[in-house]
Amino acid sequence: MDTPVSTQEERQYVAGRTIHPPESSINLMNLKSWLAECGTQHSRCHTGLSGRCYPRNLSGTPLPKRVINVGLSDETLDTPGGKVFLIESNGQEGRYAALSYCWEPTVPDDPPVILTRKNKSDFQVQLPISQLPKTIQDAIDLTRRLEIPYLWIDRFCIVQDDPEDWREEAQKMCDIYEGAVVTIAALAAAQANEGLYLPREAIPYVRVPLATKDKFVGHMNITPDWDPPEWDPHGLGIVGSSDLEVELNMSRWNTRGWILQERLLSRRLVYFGRRQIYWECQEMTRNENGVHDYADAMSGGTGRGKSELLRRLMDYGSTRFWRDIIKTYTRRQLTVSEDKTKAIAGLAQAIQRRLSLHDYAFGVFLDDIDRSLLWYSKGDLSRPISPRAPSWSWMAYDGALNLVNDEWSSMIRDCSLDHTIPLSYLSNMEGPPKLPALRITGSYVPCSYQPQIRSGNNGAFEWMIVVQDSLGDDSGALVSPWRTKLFQGVCQGHWDCRILSISGRLCGLVKFDMHDHQPSQIFCLIVGETTEAGNRTKKEPARFDAGGKSEAGNKQRLKGQGNRERKLYHMLVLEKMSEDPDEKIFRRVGIAQAIWIGGVGYPVHELAEKGDLMIM
Repeated sequence: MDTPVSTQEERQYVAGRTIHPPESSINLMNLKSWLAECGTQHSRCHTGLSGRCYPRNLSGTPLPKRVINVGLSDETLDTPGGKVFLIESNGQEGRYAALSYCWEPTVPDDPPVILTRKNKSDFQVQLPISQLPKTIQDAIDLTRRLEIPYLWIDRFCIVQDDPEDWREEAQKMCDIYEGAVVTIAALAAAQANEGLYLPREAIPYVRVPLATKDKFVGHMNITPDWDPPEWDPHGLGIVGSSDLEVELNMSRWNTRGWILQERLLSRRLVYFGRRQIYWECQEMTRNENGVHDYADAMSGGTGRGKSELLRRLMDYGSTRFWRDIIKTYTRRQLTVSEDKTKAIAGLAQAIQRRLSLHDYAFGVFLDDIDRSLLWYSKGDLSRPISPRAPSWSWMAYDGALNLVNDEWSSMIRDCSLDHTIPLSYLSNMEGPPKLPALRITGSYVPCSYQPQIRSGNNGAFEWMIVVQDSLGDDSGALVSPWRTKLFQGVCQGHWDCRILSISGRLCGLVKFDMHDHQPSQIFCLIVGETTEAGNRTKKEPARFDAGGKSEAGNKQRLKGQGNRERKLYHMLVLEKMSEDPDEKIFRRVGIAQAIWIGGVGYPVHELAEKGDLMIM
């Protein structure tokens, strides 16, 4: 007879334990144990991503505006046990769970059951349980069995046909998910009709007894290689025990835009996967079979879950951490495109609070404006017909984005948001004048560009040869070391870069945001500058000239050239929007990089015009 899963010995020593049905009493016992352990022993789990502190021992927090009473018989409100209904919290405190899930597809003749202004009073009497999607029913059942009085679900706690209520509640996502005792994640359910308690795939295994030096403590299940099931066509999770990282990589849930902040903001999550149940909090991960999981807190890569997330936030500061967020978020899907600015607002709010940052607008922290402006795509971008964000924001476009990772000194002297719209600009507006402009004090220069070059290594050599021809025969050895920096990631996409020309000198690269919008006249705003002293160190890599010969074979020709100061400029490409020469009103159309090496290239830092400009 097996040793029960709940025994201290088996929990301490045994991995590869038997997987039980998700709704089983053994799994419920595990969940209660993990929740109690976290609530009483984990100091880090009492602080949210925002830095806000929450009570120990899983006591109550301020309830969201509305929550579902799941019908506990010992509920303090005067209601009969088993009745499920919506309540207005009116500022009271209590313990509640939150649900993170994928909605079901919309069917015209069968609209989803949601909270509306019309049925609000009915739902405050009782929810129509039998009409609810299976995931909602299971979440209510689980919350009740965990003895948590309330449950927050977006579709029933936000009035879906009330824009003002929707806007107000969408701004509270940070507090809602941080304040929850636990977030229930429907990891394996591709839509709400599938449920939490999905059937488990039959997995062949060898059962092995396990004992300590002193006594028998249980059994271990060893899983061999086997044919993958339909839901795992590539066999990602079939060797040994399945883990959270594998299920995240296969889950539709983990591809959705709103889910990113729901997961990162939650202090505790219980995932209902295809293979087993997983637990993740800010100090530990657990699962049914006893194998500890360390899945990345954002996108399913290797890492150490939420504890790693908090460390990265505090060690990196806002810059690198927020770059990772943008990179992950822009690769996710949203059913409603207009939600792009909203579905990450709670996460931005948490980071803003945690790091005491100032102005935030449309995915950009003004504290880190130089880092946040230099985003680019490796593929095609699309732009909604009605603008949802200013051109300087990555939120203005749809498509996977990256950010330039080089370190540099900021060349932006001042930056602020400006909500005034010059009259001369109104005739060129693509949408209503409601989006703030970015008013920047910095250096900018008129530029042009030459025909496109190929992407990848061939393009790097082609660029180097063209620039060498433009700057002179002796420039190859100076230009060559920079081709890797200029081509690092930026120009390896599905379409190509252009050669940047400043005052007739070819000295850099331009990458436009939209393949079909490449204005003939452009300006470049210097966002950052990387400077290297002339003396090379021993750690610098070997360099090659245009003919592929190393410096070792060209020492005589290079004598004295290695001492030249080198600069790499990181720039924002702008299009002028006003015909008035005195009005410096622009919009973003891409990014650029340029070089200056001693007397070779264009000394942008010396000759660029300095002043104020407005980017719409």
